[in-house]
Amino acid sequence: MMAGSLIPILGFFVMIACSGPLILGVVEYFLRRSRNADPEFGQLFNGFSNFLLGFLLYVLLYLISIVVTLVAAIPGGIIMGASAA
Repeated sequence: MMAGSLIPILGFFVMIACSGPLILGVVEYFLRRSRNADPEFGQLFNGFSNFLLGFLLYVLLYLISIVVTLVAAIPGGIIMGASAA
Protein backbone atom coordinates (compact mmCIF):
# COMPACT_ATOMS: atom_id res chain seq x y z
CA MET A 1 0.00 0.00 0.00
CA MET A 2 2.83 2.39 0.81
CA ALA A 3 4.54 1.64 -2.48
CA GLY A 4 1.34 2.44 -4.32
CA SER A 5 1.08 5.80 -2.60
CA LEU A 6 4.48 6.82 -3.97
CA ILE A 7 3.13 6.79 -7.53
CA PRO A 8 1.08 9.99 -7.93
CA ILE A 9 -2.17 9.06 -9.73
CA LEU A 10 -1.86 5.37 -10.49
CA GLY A 11 -0.98 4.64 -6.86
CA PHE A 12 -4.34 5.93 -5.67
CA PHE A 13 -6.20 3.55 -7.97
CA VAL A 14 -3.94 0.63 -6.99
CA MET A 15 -4.64 1.38 -3.34
CA ILE A 16 -8.41 1.48 -3.95
CA ALA A 17 -8.27 -1.76 -5.96
CA CYS A 18 -6.25 -3.67 -3.33
CA SER A 19 -7.81 -2.34 -0.13
CA GLY A 20 -11.22 -3.98 -0.50
CA PRO A 21 -10.00 -7.54 -1.07
CA LEU A 22 -7.35 -7.19 1.64
CA ILE A 23 -9.96 -5.99 4.13
CA LEU A 24 -12.18 -8.96 3.25
CA GLY A 25 -9.25 -11.29 3.89
CA VAL A 26 -8.43 -9.67 7.23
CA VAL A 27 -12.07 -9.87 8.32
CA GLU A 28 -12.24 -13.55 7.36
CA TYR A 29 -8.97 -14.26 9.20
CA PHE A 30 -10.09 -12.66 12.45
CA LEU A 31 -13.57 -14.15 12.18
CA ARG A 32 -12.00 -17.60 11.98
CA ARG A 33 -9.69 -16.70 14.84
CA SER A 34 -12.59 -15.62 17.04
CA ARG A 35 -14.35 -18.92 16.29
CA ASN A 36 -11.20 -20.87 17.28
CA ALA A 37 -10.90 -22.32 13.77
CA ASP A 38 -7.06 -21.97 13.65
CA PRO A 39 -6.65 -19.62 10.65
CA GLU A 40 -3.58 -19.64 8.43
CA PHE A 41 -1.59 -16.64 7.19
CA GLY A 42 -2.59 -17.31 3.58
CA GLN A 43 -6.23 -16.70 4.43
CA LEU A 44 -5.45 -13.00 4.70
CA PHE A 45 -5.39 -12.97 0.90
CA ASN A 46 -8.61 -14.95 0.36
CA GLY A 47 -10.43 -11.70 -0.37
CA PHE A 48 -8.83 -11.64 -3.81
CA SER A 49 -10.94 -14.67 -4.77
CA ASN A 50 -13.95 -12.33 -4.40
CA PHE A 51 -12.16 -9.34 -5.91
CA LEU A 52 -15.20 -7.64 -7.43
CA LEU A 53 -17.23 -7.89 -4.22
CA GLY A 54 -14.37 -6.53 -2.12
CA PHE A 55 -13.69 -3.73 -4.56
CA LEU A 56 -17.33 -2.65 -4.80
CA LEU A 57 -17.87 -2.78 -1.04
CA TYR A 58 -14.76 -0.69 -0.44
CA VAL A 59 -15.79 1.92 -3.01
CA LEU A 60 -19.29 2.04 -1.51
CA LEU A 61 -17.91 2.55 2.01
CA TYR A 62 -15.52 5.19 0.68
CA LEU A 63 -18.37 7.13 -0.94
CA ILE A 64 -20.59 6.81 2.15
CA SER A 65 -17.76 8.16 4.30
CA ILE A 66 -17.34 11.17 2.03
CA VAL A 67 -21.08 11.92 2.01
CA VAL A 68 -21.42 11.57 5.80
CA THR A 69 -18.41 13.82 6.33
CA LEU A 70 -19.90 16.49 4.10
CA VAL A 71 -23.33 16.20 5.71
CA ALA A 72 -21.78 16.61 9.17
CA ALA A 73 -19.42 19.41 8.12
CA ILE A 74 -22.08 21.71 6.67
CA PRO A 75 -24.17 22.09 9.88
CA GLY A 76 -20.98 22.16 11.94
CA GLY A 77 -19.62 25.00 9.84
CA ILE A 78 -22.87 26.92 10.14
CA ILE A 79 -22.91 26.51 13.92
CA MET A 80 -19.25 27.55 14.22
CA GLY A 81 -19.84 30.55 11.97
CA ALA A 82 -22.89 31.63 13.94
CA SER A 83 -21.09 31.31 17.26
CA ALA A 84 -18.09 33.31 16.03
CA ALA A 85 -20.26 36.25 14.97
